[in-house]
Amino acid sequence: MQKALLFKIAIVLLLAVLINIPLGMMNKLVYERQSRQSQVSADIANSYAEPQFIAGPLLVFPYTEEYSETQEAGGENGSTTRTRIKHHTSAIFLPPRTLTAKGSLATEIKKRSLFEVPVYTLDSTWEGAFEIPKELVYPRHAGNSRVTWGTPYLSLPVKDPRGFASAPLMEMDGKTLTLEQGSGVFFAPNGVKATLNEFPLKQAGSHQFKLTLKLRGTTQLKVIPLADNLNMELLSNWPHPGFEGRYLPIPGADQHVGADGFKAKWEISSLATNAPYRLLEASANLKSCANAACLDSFDVRLVNPGNIYQQSDRALKYGFLFIGITFMAFFLFEMLKRLAIHPAQYTLVGLAQAMFFLLLLSLSEHIAFTTAYLIAATACVVLVGYYLGHVMQGAWRGAGFAALLGACYAALYGLLISEDNALLMGSLLLFILLAVAMVVTRKFDWYGITAPKIISEAAP
Repeated sequence: MQKALLFKIAIVLLLAVLINIPLGMMNKLVYERQSRQSQVSADIANSYAEPQFIAGPLLVFPYTEEYSETQEAGGENGSTTRTRIKHHTSAIFLPPRTLTAKGSLATEIKKRSLFEVPVYTLDSTWEGAFEIPKELVYPRHAGNSRVTWGTPYLSLPVKDPRGFASAPLMEMDGKTLTLEQGSGVFFAPNGVKATLNEFPLKQAGSHQFKLTLKLRGTTQLKVIPLADNLNMELLSNWPHPGFEGRYLPIPGADQHVGADGFKAKWEISSLATNAPYRLLEASANLKSCANAACLDSFDVRLVNPGNIYQQSDRALKYGFLFIGITFMAFFLFEMLKRLAIHPAQYTLVGLAQAMFFLLLLSLSEHIAFTTAYLIAATACVVLVGYYLGHVMQGAWRGAGFAALLGACYAALYGLLISEDNALLMGSLLLFILLAVAMVVTRKFDWYGITAPKIISEAAP
């Protein structure tokens, strides 16, 4: 193979690599805009309400255990025995035996500058029953310790109490309860509680409760299933829910996700979750569970599939491949038509390709992503087609290359909107392009190319 051809191939490859520099700068810009969006989301959460979790309600029995501890200490006059009286304060957390919840999740978009954040208001009713055993079981430090019971209370831990759109309404055995700030639960201290001054502590049996809750939050709602049997139904006008956590909604005809919103149901028993066990650990002070993070949960996330920064980032991941394909087609055209195309002309075409991604990002912040993609792609195709019409010594040649470039943009858009099939579509596209290149050059005499011939037929 001629040295001139090898040198030209090396130059083209080097240019393709160098074009990665502006692509990398744009990738950093996308990351900065994503970080800014995350900051705006955090700012809105700080001024509106954070992503929420709900744990409970819980029936809490506080107590203080008094016990004696004997210690032996050695000295010059022999060992001595000391007895100390110690006090240990703890609580028994009793989850509901049954819990049925129904709620509607009304959503809206909060905007700040160019950035959008989805928020919600949960309007819900929680009903169930607590089953108090004949004897409350709790760990003791000594068999002869004395236990003093405090006043029991009903607790509702949430992540951010600023999200209460109105004061929750709690009822126990048909009696409306008075609420106080703080959940009274150390592993999730935020929320509200209601003291049960007249509650029969040692009376075993079933006690009915009802909770009416209106809670605001941002982007995500997490529910911790503490009840022995939990049934929850949730309706919303948000068309793109993300169901996460340890439990998915039960499949069936009642579950629906569409343009008008979603409907989902969960049925969870204590046999399927570690939350009650973790709750017992917290009750015995055996393990901390800060902010209820160690408890199983099921989550609903308000997903925004039109996140322009995610789509721009995905487009940039194909940037090097996209420019490489363009350079390959440009090079093959140069070889087949025996034209001498200067590396500076390759560079300009490559920069025009890189400019597409910058246009896409900047336009999509103001208009719909699809429209922004169409405008940016059209602008680059027209510019490159017009330029190559002169470089390739023919308007039809430039138009043909522009049509090929437009097909590549269309294929890239297909990859962006078909995330689940992106790998398959990308593989097929590469195979087709390789097949076309092999078919077109199957009779091409690479050893017959000489540098003088290429130069002599260069465009004036």
